[in-house]
Amino acid sequence: MTQESCLWSSENPARWFLIPCDISPRPGTFLIRSLPGESAEVDPEWVASLEISEGEALRWAKEELGESLDELKQGIDEKLADWRRRLDEFNRRPITQKSTVTPEAASVFFDFLKQLPGIFRESVSGDQELVDSARKATADLASRFKEAGLEADDRLESFPERLVKIRENTDS
Repeated sequence: MTQESCLWSSENPARWFLIPCDISPRPGTFLIRSLPGESAEVDPEWVASLEISEGEALRWAKEELGESLDELKQGIDEKLADWRRRLDEFNRRPITQKSTVTPEAASVFFDFLKQLPGIFRESVSGDQELVDSARKATADLASRFKEAGLEADDRLESFPERLVKIRENTDS
């Protein structure tokens, strides 16, 4: 059963009918109601040929609800993806025509300030794994700086290495 049919019931929901949506009911004296509340007076013999059990009506309604929810979820997912794409495009667009700086710059700079103590600590630790972690963090930050339209020269990426050298010079 698909959405090409519409579920109708008798006035007192004791009888159920699955009527193709694209046909006009044969007029008569038997009152039926659709789920959305539309009513029609139809020929009792004509509608009897389209009668289904209450269990069939319930299964049909559950299937239709499941399909409707899937369609709704897909629509919401598509809309959220579109909004995310638009937000990403906005965040990559320079804030003025004369600048390369994007709205993302403040966030990147804030992340740099948050990570700076850890980068410093890892760089002077003497532990090669921690130094490598600091190198990766500064490389990621440098990449994000560039994406945000901020000048990030080699000094940012080489910062852990310079701290390692300072530590080595003080150990000697």
